[in-house]
Amino acid sequence: MNQKRYLLFFVFAFYFVFAVVPVTVYAYVDPGTGSYVFQLILAFFLGGFLGVKVFWRKIKSFFTAFFFRTKKKKTDE
Repeated sequence: MNQKRYLLFFVFAFYFVFAVVPVTVYAYVDPGTGSYVFQLILAFFLGGFLGVKVFWRKIKSFFTAFFFRTKKKKTDE
């Protein structure tokens, strides 16, 4: 019963993808598109590095506290 559901879902998903996605695409990709995509990727990574740089102390203190915890000593006095 469960396998029939998966098969039915796969068949409908397969037909839906081929109904929505055209087989032949007549499109023009501008030469500036490549540089724009490169700029987006570069901005993503540089933004991530800037975020790490800004919050470096918090990140470092979190991992220091996580890995180098000191065990509290119980005093039985």
